[in-house]
Amino acid sequence: MYKITTNSALILMLTHLILIRLAVLTATANLPVPDKAGAQVKDLCGDARYTRFLVDKLVEDYNKALATVPALIKAANAYALSASNPASAAAQAAMQVLAEVQTMEANAAAQELAAAKPHYDLAINLLKQREGRLHAIIQSSYNQVTQTDGATISTGSVKGKASTVGCKATATLVPDQSKNCSLAREAEHAVKYGDVNLHEATQLQHVTEDSLKHQKITAKAFGSGAATSATTPSTNHHGFCVDGNNGTNLTRASAILGAEIAIESRAVNIKQTNLHASGAAGACTATKITQPWGEREADTLASTLCTIKQQKVAKRLPLHKQPLRNLEISVKIAEALNQVQSPGSSLTDDAKERKQSRQRKLM
Repeated sequence: MYKITTNSALILMLTHLILIRLAVLTATANLPVPDKAGAQVKDLCGDARYTRFLVDKLVEDYNKALATVPALIKAANAYALSASNPASAAAQAAMQVLAEVQTMEANAAAQELAAAKPHYDLAINLLKQREGRLHAIIQSSYNQVTQTDGATISTGSVKGKASTVGCKATATLVPDQSKNCSLAREAEHAVKYGDVNLHEATQLQHVTEDSLKHQKITAKAFGSGAATSATTPSTNHHGFCVDGNNGTNLTRASAILGAEIAIESRAVNIKQTNLHASGAAGACTATKITQPWGEREADTLASTLCTIKQQKVAKRLPLHKQPLRNLEISVKIAEALNQVQSPGSSLTDDAKERKQSRQRKLM
């Protein structure tokens, strides 16, 4: 019978702990996460900056891929021209193969871009709409009300009530200076342009919809003493009427009519929305674009960005600018060479597998 010694028991315990740790690490690795910049979105300004920068990145990404297509077509034409005036039969075969494969690459790139464009356009429009909304809310977020130009309301009819007395003032909402925000890339902020990388993100971090609602304003009206005696506007407290005893704290006034307005500061909460329906890969989160105001839903934006990530618009290089190993392991080139050498025949599955195996090792 096997006897468990102290050392073997310790080894078993450590092995068990390691397996548990590996399971935790594996599960953690599959959890959705924002990219480096997205993880710093903690307020309205951070959300607006991330939104603006993501638009810039998407436009840049698509335009770079689009700019490679003319170069691919030009390279294909150059290879075909070289094949028409070869230095040798071998050179002619090589140029024909390169021209054929390069034409296929150019066509594939154009098709990829055409298929991806509607998704890029939708994402950019959704992001620009969100940025505009966030910018407007930042500019109209208030945390203070000032009351000026206090004056009495002459005895008369107010709201249909005859023989009324009272006072009035002009209320001005003061913007919350802590909400000031710059969308310039070089501005000092935790959300930085260089840290925005959609290909690293499997989750969006953003302010909640509740954070974007209208702020609440509370009006408080009060009186003390005989209303008909409070006929003098207070110079120290705009919006108040007193009986003439106008002190800085109104303690000497025996008749007061007053009104104060207070605004509830905007509370900002943060939420995460996953790009994928489950985990950090696979099917995209379902869009809500067809629902009322669905373009504002985080799920709609997440779904669109997920689709863009999965399409992976490639930035292709002409064949002569690629590393030699790329040409050596290319199945397309091998198939084209096979057609030149044995027209009508197909590349064997074994040969394809060898090429693909080498591709996987280099990835």
